[in-house]
Amino acid sequence: MTGYYAHYYVSYIFVPLVGVILPIASMGLLLNYIEK
Repeated sequence: MTGYYAHYYVSYIFVPLVGVILPIASMGLLLNYIEK
């Protein structure tokens, strides 16, 4: 039960984190590459 709850909790944090931070990071890297 604890493992299942932890999985739920991690997915709730991890999915929006990846959905928001990954595009921002990739955009930043792309911009940096273009500016050079």
